[in-house]
Amino acid sequence: MPKNIISFDVGATKTRVGLLTEDYKIIKKETFATPKKAKEILSLIYQEIENFRSFGEIKKIGLGIAGQIDLKKRLVNFGPNFSQELKNIPLEKILEKKFKKPTAIDNDAHCFSLGEALAGHGKKYNFILGVTLGTGIGGGIIIDKKILRGKDNIAGEIGHQIIEINGRQCGCGKKGCWEAYASGMAMIKSYHKITGKNKNALEIQKDFLNNKKESKEAVEQTANYLAIGLSNLINILNPEVIILGGGLSNFKEFIELAKKEVKKIVLTPDLQKTPILISKLGDDAGLIGAALLNEKSKFQIPNNKPR
Repeated sequence: MPKNIISFDVGATKTRVGLLTEDYKIIKKETFATPKKAKEILSLIYQEIENFRSFGEIKKIGLGIAGQIDLKKRLVNFGPNFSQELKNIPLEKILEKKFKKPTAIDNDAHCFSLGEALAGHGKKYNFILGVTLGTGIGGGIIIDKKILRGKDNIAGEIGHQIIEINGRQCGCGKKGCWEAYASGMAMIKSYHKITGKNKNALEIQKDFLNNKKESKEAVEQTANYLAIGLSNLINILNPEVIILGGGLSNFKEFIELAKKEVKKIVLTPDLQKTPILISKLGDDAGLIGAALLNEKSKFQIPNNKPR
């Protein structure tokens, strides 16, 4: 009898959960606002696993979360945009013990990048840089369809490259990080600094499209910083392709502004040709990538269309 996979994509703002077949086709998915407290996040995960178990036997559980993951100790080491309560929670062990199923966890941007590499725009490339633009900025480096992890599984923490010495305070506790200038939260803060008013990213986007001066200034400022960080990464890594995901990547005009600036900033004409693409899989990329964690067999992945 076929077994299903339960997959989670836990971001600072939204949590997505999906039920996938053994060949990684998504058959059901749901989206929730991410709770603020660690206990509430765990409760949501437990509840959704129980709900999805009613659809058939579970083969394994995969979970991507917006934080640094200690793979040796199998715990969430640090999540800059989460409550400190989540720090050092052995999430993988907790889920395995409670549900008696093989479980794997990793950074959410790693999962996004792996999903795109194997089932999205990255299928034809061997060296991929995935960049998630949301509350913060995450990254995943995929070489020959495998996650480049570094010594401590921290490779890809591109949102914390310093682009302004003693600059804005970042959620990680440092100052001047890229995500403090080029993320959705950064756009909101830029708008507030310009106007003294509070608006969310979607409201700023709407005003930008309506040619409102203050929103144009905030969006253009954020796009310029996005271009600086992307150019640094292109110059340093020289990837075959960059694939953008996360809620802010859906703001096409913002992304186009950044792409134009990248061409002006990168070092050589060849680097100007680096494709910068929007995720093919959309919100499904993280779910598919989490389901693929620790997968050692060869497989064929179906064409999951973003919903």
